[in-house]
Amino acid sequence: MSPSTAAQLIGLEYDVPLYDKVLDEMSLQDLIYQYIAYLEEIEEITFPIESRADSPLGIIGYIGQRTRGTLYEVKEDDPAYKHYTDVYAAGPVIAATFSPLLQYEMGRLVSNDGLWTGYQIWFAPGMNLHRTPYNGRNICYYSEDPVLTGNTGAYVHQALNTYGMVTNVKHFAFNDQETNRDGLAVFLHEQAARENELRGFYIGIRDGAIKGFMSVFNRIGCIHVGASKNLMVNILRGEWGWKGFMMTDSVKSAAYFLPRETAAAGNDQMLGGSNNGKIWNLNPDTVSKDIVLQSNIRDSFHRKLYVHVNSALMNGIKAETSAAASVPVWVTILIILMCAGYTGFLVFIILYLIQERKERRA
Repeated sequence: MSPSTAAQLIGLEYDVPLYDKVLDEMSLQDLIYQYIAYLEEIEEITFPIESRADSPLGIIGYIGQRTRGTLYEVKEDDPAYKHYTDVYAAGPVIAATFSPLLQYEMGRLVSNDGLWTGYQIWFAPGMNLHRTPYNGRNICYYSEDPVLTGNTGAYVHQALNTYGMVTNVKHFAFNDQETNRDGLAVFLHEQAARENELRGFYIGIRDGAIKGFMSVFNRIGCIHVGASKNLMVNILRGEWGWKGFMMTDSVKSAAYFLPRETAAAGNDQMLGGSNNGKIWNLNPDTVSKDIVLQSNIRDSFHRKLYVHVNSALMNGIKAETSAAASVPVWVTILIILMCAGYTGFLVFIILYLIQERKERRA
């Protein structure tokens, strides 16, 4: 019986049994790597490595980054290789047009940019509110009004979804400042949360089918938002019925971003977490003894699959496509030359010893 692959899931509903069959093909090590964002091709299910661009200001990266072995591959000898990609108008400008047409056009331009430059995942747009003029990230966020913010994000995403661009909308939720935001405690009551910032995110999900979010550094009350079950599980995934892909913000402290807590709260990947896998002691031996964490990271990758198989990441990949790690030609040539050099050196030593022995006998 042939193995189940990611491409077989394209277009299927979230809860079809085939997802379990595909997940069963994966090793526990693969699931751990995916959760801590140690990204590589997953050959067992023919799932390619994704190419991700940061910044609500545009596709920030360079041409050819993480495209090796994919449909979007740009060779290192290509004149365009490592050319930097584009920036666009800032979020407040997009919102201030008050034009659904122009906001949709923004999403269309970014999506096409991604198709041409090889990026399928965009860490953007920004949909927090301008709660104070001193927030250093206001340039990334649409406005101070949740309805305008939600509608703008919805129109942008209507275009992004059409072209298969996956987003991680920043920052869910209550990111009120940029400086010293790690662990910042934001206090507000539920009515204020629902009438303001959460309202904008909900409109984006309802009318724009947002498929991805990025959680935040800050706390809500005394709890890290990325570990808040009330917000991330009860409201976002429970009340709103959202089945998208949630990524943490970049892990800067292994003592603050705790994988077991974030996984239990519905995060699907820890951005930058691959640098901390040993600190967290996450490996098949330890995780195999923690059935709760096993279940959570399996659910996490289920959600990632659901979003990413229905995106531009899978362009050109079919059920019969196979995936294997590719080796660049220059690496192959270098290996051959090194082997030839070692062989030549070994032959030289042997001949030298033979000749020396003959001379001694003479």
